[in-house]
Amino acid sequence: MKFIEILGAKENNLKNISVKIPKNKFTVITGLSGSGKSSLAFDVLFIEGQRRYIESLSPSSSYFTPSFKQADVDEIIGISPSISVAQARGGTNPRSTVGTVTEIYDYLRLLYSRVGDAYCPKHKIPTEGLSSEELYTKIFINKKTTLKNIIVLAPIARGQKGSFQNDFQKWMGLGITKAIIDNKLINLHPTLKLARYKEHDIDLILDRLPCEEKYYLRFLEAVQKSFEMTNGFVKIQDMSKQSFNNAILFSEDRSCPKCGFSFPEIEMQLFSFNHTKGACKTCSGLGVLETDDKDLTTCHSCKGDRLNKKALNIFIQDMHISYMSNLSLLELESVLKKLKLTSVKKQIALEIIKNILTRLNYIKLTNTEYLSLNRSMTTLSGGEAQRIRLTTQLGSSLTGLTYILDEPSIGLHPYHQDQLLSVIKQLCKKGNTLIVVEHDLESIRQSDYLIDLGLGSGVSGGEIIFEGDFKDLKKNKKSITSQYLFHNKHISAKGVRKPAKDFLILKKINKNNIINLDIKIPLGILCGITGASGSGKSTLILDVLYKNIKNKVLYPRKKIKLYNLESLSGYEGLSQVLQIDQKPIGKTSRSVPATYIKLFVLIRKLFAKLPEAQIRGLKESSFSFNAGDGRCASCDGLSYIKVEVNFLPTSVVPCETCQGRRYSPHILAVKYKNKSIADVLEMSVAEAVVFFKNHRLIHKKLDMLKKVGLSYLKLGQASQTLSGGEAQRIKLSRELSKASSRKILYILDEPTTGLHIDDVSRLINLLKELVNSGHSVLVIEHNMELIKCCDYVIDCGPYGGINGGKIIAKGTPEQITKSKTSLTAPYLKKALG
Repeated sequence: MKFIEILGAKENNLKNISVKIPKNKFTVITGLSGSGKSSLAFDVLFIEGQRRYIESLSPSSSYFTPSFKQADVDEIIGISPSISVAQARGGTNPRSTVGTVTEIYDYLRLLYSRVGDAYCPKHKIPTEGLSSEELYTKIFINKKTTLKNIIVLAPIARGQKGSFQNDFQKWMGLGITKAIIDNKLINLHPTLKLARYKEHDIDLILDRLPCEEKYYLRFLEAVQKSFEMTNGFVKIQDMSKQSFNNAILFSEDRSCPKCGFSFPEIEMQLFSFNHTKGACKTCSGLGVLETDDKDLTTCHSCKGDRLNKKALNIFIQDMHISYMSNLSLLELESVLKKLKLTSVKKQIALEIIKNILTRLNYIKLTNTEYLSLNRSMTTLSGGEAQRIRLTTQLGSSLTGLTYILDEPSIGLHPYHQDQLLSVIKQLCKKGNTLIVVEHDLESIRQSDYLIDLGLGSGVSGGEIIFEGDFKDLKKNKKSITSQYLFHNKHISAKGVRKPAKDFLILKKINKNNIINLDIKIPLGILCGITGASGSGKSTLILDVLYKNIKNKVLYPRKKIKLYNLESLSGYEGLSQVLQIDQKPIGKTSRSVPATYIKLFVLIRKLFAKLPEAQIRGLKESSFSFNAGDGRCASCDGLSYIKVEVNFLPTSVVPCETCQGRRYSPHILAVKYKNKSIADVLEMSVAEAVVFFKNHRLIHKKLDMLKKVGLSYLKLGQASQTLSGGEAQRIKLSRELSKASSRKILYILDEPTTGLHIDDVSRLINLLKELVNSGHSVLVIEHNMELIKCCDYVIDCGPYGGINGGKIIAKGTPEQITKSKTSLTAPYLKKALG
């Protein structure tokens, strides 16, 4: 079969659509924000591909996989197992890093465990072999020794799972009768069995003897026996100590010639910050500690390296594993290619390094080589996180899959977009189907097949406006996408550029790849910050400017410590600084857009004032689905019930009592214009704008949501289902709906995320409104349609990582286009026409 056929898709706002998608081709799904693109790509195609694959597994296997509800579609023919690579931010797990997600850090751990050289943490000298005779001299002959009686232990197991019943019987056959198991003295017997799935430490007691020369041969025999049983390790316990935690480990291969410090067996777990063997004990492998005021500070023990001293004292050419992990990926590639190893170690390392370099090559193709392995995924933008996850798929040899990507061009400079498109097309060449939800016009031009949804958003969307080859789109004048591409519809940049009168002045900035930079940032206008990925845009604006200025403005009379710069001035006229980011809104499943923007409280007040509500004695709180006696008692206002079945994953089903409407019957009986409060929550913003047109305060908040391009959102939609771009625009609408005469600096990071070019036009008008009201707007952006409308542009670069961190050009968009060194200049010139 050459196509994936979707018949009668009715998920969300999709209007019973049927469409064919060619297999092993690059298909782009586009359309206005809220037109149904994500519903088709993710809620229908991805969900069904995953669900059908999981249904094919045995119950015991599917128990460990997430559950998926069946998509609202009549039939899908030809769907294969699907993989979604979304543009959500890097997650919330602080233990997830670029290295762990790409698996490069796993290979690096393997490299260090195989060819790393152990050094004494105290004396900083290489460890050497330690014979049983040398150990005897250290313990028995050394004048500094204070030992009287000792126990010789064989460290047979360290953090290993198992019952060990057969092992105990074998050891008893060797004459061993006692052991230290999980720090407890245990008598061995034939029926002894440990908890199978728990990690255990086992030290076998080989001998107990006084520290006297006459026991020389007995000591040597016990030590040699331990070396043979444990691959070169022995422990010596002082019998005068009550705890068994004080036993000293010695190694036949890796001991310090000066102090006798010995390394345990060098294995991969020693280099894992997620394992007790390798993690720094102070910060538990996180690299940071929480201060009293809830801020995070670098761990004082590991200096942010996450690992313990043993792991950080194993070197390859004077470099420990965290040093390599903190290099940019481009620098890491260079270091690995220049490694000088002995012939034996070179042979061992050859295949490991080859695997690392292969993955680094894919990372370079996705233009994220400026990142480091130690970079936490939580600090990445949505676009960066998606491209990092994409590299793991490019590195796999899987075929016959359906890959679904969500705006892979997000966060990418136009200079690098062609390269990314050629990379993701490699997935098709491997025999996979590639479906991309995208607004980027260049991606649309290069698609093998195009599906355009519309005409509008929400209830006005959900229809197929066009499907076919890109060249045939020109004939479709109904398509808004076609109008921008072929029929002279465009965003105008004409008009007077507003000059800046005031400036923020930052001097001697030093952070990441920015070194000793002085810069003036204009106020009172719309200012764009451009540059390649990793060129220093976010470092400059978010890490330095915002971090320092927010407290300076908030506490003008307080002496505030500056971070990563020498001085900051020019902020005195500002009354507030707001960063409107793409982090999720609402921390629980109960959060919805209407509650976040304080709209729902106005709606609840309206319903509480209705005659029917007053007759029933209902209050504003009665109409809350989060508390009170008005919410459904069966689901506590969630609208669904979680069902747990043995050997099956937890599933979610609509509440049978309230039929998913959240409220008790007596609340649903109260209606405004024949609509209950549950009906209102099911309305889209566009529907609600009309419905509440006579209520000024409610209408104002709804109208602002519409202006930021969210007319398709349902008021009661779970906040956790929103994309980063949608969350950012909801935050923007909340700020815009607050009437303020104060001068505010608004900072936005890629506000065009998730917006069709037609929606970008509306966003630009909103940002201009803010400027005309006396505020300042600072946008970090790659979209040239927005940048060409800025009053002033600051271009960072020239490239990313160590090749960035400089200001390449600054001035009006027209002035930027004249720069011969700016990557942005030619694309901005093309956008200006």
